[in-house]
Amino acid sequence: MLASTTTTPTSASRRGPRSSPTPGAGGARPGSTTAATSTSGCPRRSPCGRWATSWCRRPTTGSRPGPPIRARARPACRTCRRVRPRPPASEPSSAGGPSSTLVPLTPDPHHDRADTLRIGLVGAGAIAEPHVRAWQILGADVTVHSRRPPTEFAERHGIRVARSLRALVAECDIVDVCSPTPTHAEVVRVALASRRQVVCEKPLARTAVAAQALVDEAAAAGVLLFAAHVVRYFPAYEELHRRLKAGEVGEVSSAAFTRRVAAPPDDSWFHDLGQSGGVVLDLMLHDLDQALWQFGPVRTLTAERIGPGDRRVRATLSHEAGVTTTVEAQWGPPDTAFATSYAVHGSRGAVTWDSRAVDADGPVSRDVESPYLVQLRNVLDHLRTGRPTRVSPDDGVAAVALAERVLAALGTP
Repeated sequence: MLASTTTTPTSASRRGPRSSPTPGAGGARPGSTTAATSTSGCPRRSPCGRWATSWCRRPTTGSRPGPPIRARARPACRTCRRVRPRPPASEPSSAGGPSSTLVPLTPDPHHDRADTLRIGLVGAGAIAEPHVRAWQILGADVTVHSRRPPTEFAERHGIRVARSLRALVAECDIVDVCSPTPTHAEVVRVALASRRQVVCEKPLARTAVAAQALVDEAAAAGVLLFAAHVVRYFPAYEELHRRLKAGEVGEVSSAAFTRRVAAPPDDSWFHDLGQSGGVVLDLMLHDLDQALWQFGPVRTLTAERIGPGDRRVRATLSHEAGVTTTVEAQWGPPDTAFATSYAVHGSRGAVTWDSRAVDADGPVSRDVESPYLVQLRNVLDHLRTGRPTRVSPDDGVAAVALAERVLAALGTP
């Protein structure tokens, strides 16, 4: 629960993260647009041109684009209730970038959804699940590529499979990188070489130097590189940020963040510190980013292991603003339930949150929007309007750099 001596928490602020390491799309569902198409006159002619005249509420597994088959779901326009057609595939231009047919990246007052947006999803693991669901809710057409054949994943979500990474990049507008950490830099570079917009799961790269190089390449190409630090979009952390910015807690003196989840399987690449960065870069990174977002740059820090091995780590951060923050992350035993908490203390009171606490007398509704959906909607809003995203490319680099400092304090390369 969230609690404060200065304000009463809102219901949204008590919802917070789900009790799962990869929360899904909340109450929203792909295919939730139920309006049927119509062949009658449209009250406002859309700039998208001609109209499709058939509608399938759920994607059909294995369907392919192109007339006369229109079995893949296309979202209906909210104004005229018709279905926008899929645009022709956009091939790279002679300059290596996307062609000029990328309708979704320009403001369109008639269609406020990503009706024709083509997403290239790289990776088909656990973190790809909430991403693909969010893109489908936004009306995007998703294609997936993974080093391991993602057949079951593609069939479950009704999406196509690309034969190679380069084929995927050639056929999409945005590349969404959900592959393992050691592949991030390689995949992002291929996308940037074709001047595609990029969403990359945290961390941007295994090292801060590599992450900064990717940010520089994206800037040179004139495209977005978005670091997907989704915890900034969780209601409990949004509420904390709002209260701190409003001064409701007063002058903050200390804060504490915790995060725990069951450890990956023993034979997983996550346990190779050279590839994953261990619990610090994989799990603690979320709350290191929170510490930076809520309280600013860190002047000095210390770190320690709790118990044997590297599966539970605590870091103490001294911020330039005078706040002392402790951050603890744990890969626990197999039966460990995903849980997060924070406590922030200031001169006017305290704000606390614990995902395991419930402040209610009856059933608790979990029918809320997925933070992954809110995050990707923020990305689309930026691409259409130029408004900044909540996470900047520099934020992505700063989080990796802070994680490296924690690893160095632990004596881990």
